[in-house]
Amino acid sequence: MRYRLKYTDEAEHALLRVPGLYRQRIRRAIEGLVGNPRPDKAEDTRAPNRFKIKFGRWRLIYDVNDDSGIVRILRVRLKTGPETYMGLDDL
Repeated sequence: MRYRLKYTDEAEHALLRVPGLYRQRIRRAIEGLVGNPRPDKAEDTRAPNRFKIKFGRWRLIYDVNDDSGIVRILRVRLKTGPETYMGLDDL
């Protein structure tokens, strides 16, 4: 099954601010989620069907809805502490 990508406004804008090398790696990882939304490098978070992928100190946080076939990119952010993951339920 091929999944469709959707971005939150926050994630879309944040991706533009990521330094070039990391931005390229993150974009490739996002493109790969279309065919495999749960790659080996993805780690579970405390929320069901929500995952994170680490790129140095940067984090890609997304959720997967298998019923609708959508991978929603929630956040791309520099990890600064627990606040990196706060407020995700509101997105």
